Amino acid sequence: MNQQDQEFLDRLRATFRIEAAEHLQTISDGLLALEKEPETAQAAQLIETVYRAAHSLKGAARAVSLGGIEEVCRSLESVLAALKRQTLTFTPELINLLYQTVDLLAEQTEGSGAKHDSGTPPGGAAIIEQLEAAARNERPPAPPETVVSEPELAAPLVGDETGAPPEPASDKPARAETVRISVARLDALLLEAEEMLSVKQATAQLSSELRELRDLTVEWERRWARVQPVARQAEQRSNGKKPASKLDSARLPEFLDWNQSFFRSLQERLTRLSLAAEQERRVTANLVDNLLADVKQAVMMPFAALLEGFPKLARDLARDQGRAVELLIEGGELEIDRRVLDELKDPLIHLVRNSVDHGLEDPPERLRQGKPERGTIVISAAQQGSSRIEITVSDDGAGIDLERVSAAAVRTGLLTPAQAAVLSDEQALSLIFQSGFSTSPVITDISGRGLGLAILRERVERLGGSVTVVSTPHSGTIFRLRLP
Repeated sequence: MNQQDQEFLDRLRATFRIEAAEHLQTISDGLLALEKEPETAQAAQLIETVYRAAHSLKGAARAVSLGGIEEVCRSLESVLAALKRQTLTFTPELINLLYQTVDLLAEQTEGSGAKHDSGTPPGGAAIIEQLEAAARNERPPAPPETVVSEPELAAPLVGDETGAPPEPASDKPARAETVRISVARLDALLLEAEEMLSVKQATAQLSSELRELRDLTVEWERRWARVQPVARQAEQRSNGKKPASKLDSARLPEFLDWNQSFFRSLQERLTRLSLAAEQERRVTANLVDNLLADVKQAVMMPFAALLEGFPKLARDLARDQGRAVELLIEGGELEIDRRVLDELKDPLIHLVRNSVDHGLEDPPERLRQGKPERGTIVISAAQQGSSRIEITVSDDGAGIDLERVSAAAVRTGLLTPAQAAVLSDEQALSLIFQSGFSTSPVITDISGRGLGLAILRERVERLGGSVTVVSTPHSGTIFRLRLP
């Protein structure tokens, strides 16, 4: 591998380490909750959550050519699948084995360099053997004794980029949302935040002057209370009910003179404060608008940045299947909220894997049908109006065999033969999004567990979007993801 390829792979693996930490935290939290109460009503959902995290970690490891980690994840998936089918039950030995697996994966993902790229990591062979035996409901061999150094014991299992320890686990595992942002953009945001300090000081001064004005109104009320009886007496005298006095005659004019001066001063100060407040309003509005625009920009990234490793992933998958494929990216310059893209990365990986494994035909079959020997997968993004985007993943393969879909639904118990017989094409296509549904009778390291499309639909809907699929026999399949 030349230096340029190695640098590219290093960038991908830096991103992988962060994603792997999130998946491993989800698995760890789920195991903790299951260990506390394995027989609760939420156990099935916890197993499903852990299962999906392991599935996503496996796909991410494959995308960056970390075959050893992928191999361990595949065996971990087998155990979790048996737990999901309820052909395997939790025991203390099994829990310990799962924790050892997480520890091994955490160690390997944290140091995912070139040392153990394709081979099984140290200690991994024994873990894999135990996991496979457990998945078959056999008594696993005794685990090898491991010696962990004191620093490793003290280090957190997984954490964020800064090395901060994870939050305490709760009964329900939750993956903390993260956003990766460049140092340059953070510096720009920090400078804009510092500019807000002057606004803070100005508003503090305005607040202080307004308090002084409030105190002046209190003084006015005090003085008015003193002369209010005199004013009433003056009113009575004007009606001829009471004679005037020298004290009354002096006190009221004195107050009126002071009152006129007071309100003139009050008016001048209020005018000055109003102008100052309007100026600060304009400055604050500009600063807030700029800060908001930059924050929005900070959470945007080009669509192509998400797909850096996808062409290599498609090529490696096709090579393993004895096929040839070209992956094209369209609309890569379109900027999308990176939180949306982070949610979609794992499902998009699955769609590519699905296209290679299920969609594209073998080269001889493609040539027989008059197609190019090399299959094509296209991932595109396009603006839809002012606030929505459409991401499509399409291939020029065989399309989805609806008869196989109906047969698989009957085989897995989702439908009865009578229901399958009257199933419309649209209804049959919707079945592929069911969790655990797969038309493949064999589980491979690429697909067959029926999780990926279920995860895809759930994530898209959680983001406020929708997903549809159109398939044409012998022409290919198109998945459309419409998102905010």
